[in-house]
Amino acid sequence: MSTYSANVQRRHYRIGIDVGLKSIGFCAIEVDGRGTPTKLLNSTVHLHDGGAEPGDRKEVSRKKTAGIARRARRRGLRNKRRLRELDAYLSEELGWPLPDLEEFTDQHEPWHVRAELLDSYVSDPAERKEMLAIAVRHIARHRGWRNSYTSVASLARAPYPSKALITVNERVCEALGVTIDAEATQGQLASAYVADERYAFQALRGTQGLFRGRQYQSDTYHELTRILRFQRMESAQIDELIKRVFHVINPRDGVRRNMRVGCDQLPGQESKFRAEIAHPAFQKFRIVAVLANLRIRSGRQARKLSADELRRVTQYILDSSIMLEDIDWSDIAEQLGIERNSLTGTAKAVFEGEPALRRPPTDAVSVIVMSSKLTKLKRWWKSATEDDRGDLVKFVANSTLGEGEDVENDEVDGFLGSLNDEDLAKLEEITFPPGRAAYSLDSLQRLTERMLADGCDLHEARKREFGVSDSWAPKPDPIGAPVGNPAVDRVMKEVHRWLKMAVDRWGVPEVVNIEHTRSGMMSTEKARELMDSNAARQKRIEALAQELGAQACGSGKLNQVTKIRLLAVRRQGCKCLYCGDAISFETADMDHIVPRSGLGSTNDRNNLVAVCRECNESKRNQLFSEWAKTGGRKDKVSVDDVIERVWSWERDPGVSPKQHKAFRSEVVARLKSKTPDQEFDARSMESVGWMAVELGKRIRGYFASASSANEGAVVTSVGLYRGRITAAARIVSGFESCVRLTGGNGKTRLDRRHHAMDALVIALLDDRIAQLLALRDNLRFAQLLTSGANEWRLYLQSHASESAVMHAWSQRMRIAAEKFNAALENGQVRFTMNRRLRLGSSRAHMDSVHSFEHAYLDRDSDRKPKVDKNGVRKVKEHGEFRFVSDPLPVDLIDRAETPALWTALVKNEKFDPKLGLPADSERTIVVHGRSIGPMDRIRFFGATSAGNWSASMVVRGGYVSISNTIHHVRIYKIADEPAKYGMLRVYEVDLQRARGKDLFSFPIPACSISMRTADKAVREFLRDSTKEPYAWLVAGDELRVNPKFYDEGKIGEFFKEEGYGDVVEWRIVGFESATQVNLRPLRISEEGFNDETPQAVKDIAGRGKSWRVTIGALLEAGGVAVIRRNVLGEERWKSKDGRLPCSRVFE
Repeated sequence: MSTYSANVQRRHYRIGIDVGLKSIGFCAIEVDGRGTPTKLLNSTVHLHDGGAEPGDRKEVSRKKTAGIARRARRRGLRNKRRLRELDAYLSEELGWPLPDLEEFTDQHEPWHVRAELLDSYVSDPAERKEMLAIAVRHIARHRGWRNSYTSVASLARAPYPSKALITVNERVCEALGVTIDAEATQGQLASAYVADERYAFQALRGTQGLFRGRQYQSDTYHELTRILRFQRMESAQIDELIKRVFHVINPRDGVRRNMRVGCDQLPGQESKFRAEIAHPAFQKFRIVAVLANLRIRSGRQARKLSADELRRVTQYILDSSIMLEDIDWSDIAEQLGIERNSLTGTAKAVFEGEPALRRPPTDAVSVIVMSSKLTKLKRWWKSATEDDRGDLVKFVANSTLGEGEDVENDEVDGFLGSLNDEDLAKLEEITFPPGRAAYSLDSLQRLTERMLADGCDLHEARKREFGVSDSWAPKPDPIGAPVGNPAVDRVMKEVHRWLKMAVDRWGVPEVVNIEHTRSGMMSTEKARELMDSNAARQKRIEALAQELGAQACGSGKLNQVTKIRLLAVRRQGCKCLYCGDAISFETADMDHIVPRSGLGSTNDRNNLVAVCRECNESKRNQLFSEWAKTGGRKDKVSVDDVIERVWSWERDPGVSPKQHKAFRSEVVARLKSKTPDQEFDARSMESVGWMAVELGKRIRGYFASASSANEGAVVTSVGLYRGRITAAARIVSGFESCVRLTGGNGKTRLDRRHHAMDALVIALLDDRIAQLLALRDNLRFAQLLTSGANEWRLYLQSHASESAVMHAWSQRMRIAAEKFNAALENGQVRFTMNRRLRLGSSRAHMDSVHSFEHAYLDRDSDRKPKVDKNGVRKVKEHGEFRFVSDPLPVDLIDRAETPALWTALVKNEKFDPKLGLPADSERTIVVHGRSIGPMDRIRFFGATSAGNWSASMVVRGGYVSISNTIHHVRIYKIADEPAKYGMLRVYEVDLQRARGKDLFSFPIPACSISMRTADKAVREFLRDSTKEPYAWLVAGDELRVNPKFYDEGKIGEFFKEEGYGDVVEWRIVGFESATQVNLRPLRISEEGFNDETPQAVKDIAGRGKSWRVTIGALLEAGGVAVIRRNVLGEERWKSKDGRLPCSRVFE
């Protein structure tokens, strides 16, 4: 980390960071010596796309989309190179001609040639060479599919004919009414089929073609081999041709190599690359490191696990992971032959900043593999060695390898080569944990073996194995270093940038606190799946509530307590677990099977059961195992009967049989427990998500280096907190009721500035307050469940010191709320967004390809366009053909498939700028040096019946829309008095030659798709190529508008709604047409919409909605400014070197 300037005025301040799914709230607040807020230094909300491709409803990550595009591009380039090298070999080495396969009058000629070459030997050398060249080049272009992990030699071992070719043979026999040799080749079958006049013009490929479905390279391999041998070619030439025709890049050879992969920091290991977190060696290392921290308590003494115990429990966890068995700490205690409460250390930090775990660690990768849909993989994984498993992880995870890092493994290659296409698709769906461990594979294995052999913990193992000191610890990665998850990488990068600027501005903070939601550190795709799963579960529970007819269920949304009670009563068959008497939702009480030592309760699902009031009043705060033997209802309560009732429980909605079995086992272990749970610990307040922990470690490392570089600098405290702690802090302190956001007081998801509010709340937390809040939350929840006394208030009344701490903190929070309200009123809670100013990946590889119309619509033809039952032509988008001699109006010419065709047409001497080209039976044009005559056909992109069309580009014989690839728009002032504005949408395809240049001033020619889709007034204005743009805008730009200038239409209704008249910050979300821009209010989120949200707001800010306004109407009203900000959200009006985009006001 670079040291901050000595001239920086060092302030006493605290930082809060609230990490959400697609947003990050930042806050820096200055405090005095007592921690009282004195100044809100910064309050910013950063909005991002979570790494997903904009406009993609599936929310697939941009990294994944770019990967698909990159692989498609590379596959195309490799295929072209293969064909080019094959042609060079045919012409230069063999002396064969290279007939153009597209020039044959009969499009099926190559199929007939392939058949003829197997019918008889061609004696004429020149004719034989020409026919062989046709067959070889045709087969090379239509090879079929094969697993790219397999070698060319494997094609010879594949059975012939394949099932697919057998099906084709049967299809031909049925169509022709004849019997064909079972070993007939593709060429022979196709030639016989199209020779019949009934099928002469029928497509051979496609969903209705003869070769519909997948065809295989093994069939074309056998056909080509037979042809070459039959035509008496030399064996060496046959082998070389086969190798060149069927050459493919093994994906193993395409694994990325990158010198940025970090190296081990242990002495003597510095040359070794750090291992993947998904590697089985790390999974085992982590399990052993956690277990080595456990202690077995006996009376007042506690001992470590012995080496034998450590090995036994480690193997038990590894085996359980393979069997997909859910285990908890009770299962570990059982393996050790002790009571659960004799096992301590489960609340202790794991290692190197890892938080305490609520459940034992597992081999997460084995769990992922054994949960997959690929049976072959699960079978292979069970018998594979650790090294083989690790190499497979590298392939599946598409790991980046350090230079020189080996990936060859014959065992893994053999397994991958055995997979068919469907298996490979399932394999690609598997996602392993991203990132790298702090140690190399060798170090992990040595440390693991040392811990297992000596029964020592990781700290001691490092000292013994590598001779490091007590204070040695691996340095964490830089905050912004990528981990492989696009959403997490986006968060890491933005946090790093904001913290760096904060330190440069105000010095090192005293505290950095982080809060994150469960979905805040996962991909948008996974987060969406999680939300959908939760919504489906909620729906099932609500249906269950109606089924049970519970009292509290008819009045709106179910709360958490009601859900727990409902599920418990339903699962137990409306019987008291303890005595078996009938209960209902209205009469049931909830009881904790095992109480906790001291305050609080274990409110986990496996410790909560529905009981009758008699049993609840009798048991009170006792262990069930003791009460069942000595309590007042021991005559009615039998431990064996209770356990039998547990095993007869019904399964909860959305719970798998395996999960249900594990859950009942946990409940039985609770019922048998003889000791209370341990006292309330820090696990209830700390965030335990792996990515959140990783972020915390990196920030600690970041500020540790700052402290060491600047003598006397403060040592920054870094805290990680769960979201519910922040929620409790807002409510308990009174902060939430004081804040005035759009849409109502308190936190509302309607106003995105609530992320900044949460960041401020989290900034003022400390561990003591967080622990008290977690205890309050626990007591309150237990009280709601069991209808107990108000223990939280009683606790504060009896503990004056804690009460004083809470009171002082609440006072500080109210002061902070006042400062936050002032910032809201003054517009000092700002938004920042990243804008894509570089050229990005197109989506052409993912979009539907539209065909050019095959029927000539203006003349009679045997192939008529399809129409519906009313005779109206079906509206599926398609292009059009025209003869060069046809009349070509201007709007049609603008839709020419290429810039070169457009240029050729408009440069014709008879072209009229208003009318286009008249019919001309002698017209000839030249495109790319090729003369095109009057009766030659030329192609145009399609348009609607109203003449509207979208920007498109030619691809794979058809065309795709590129309307979502607008890089920027250029604003032109086309008149001064009064001011009039127009805009030009610039598509990325027109900037491909501008790489490395200024994209915003790069000349856009008249023939470009950008210019041809522009508004007529702008095109006319730009006929003078010297015109310079007035400004430029991109999607994501912030515009500041004056609401008083817009009082008509839907936007007028929006501004007239109470509380929305001060919404001046708007974000550009698109450019709908050649003249319109789409805007959405920055602060308003549809996530917060409810029945009370005004319809005028929903019409502007709802899903798929926006303020659609012409650029002229927007800018000519006056008072509009485009705002560009720095990382801290401050407006940037000047750039020192002129490279950064700056704010400006439109006249």
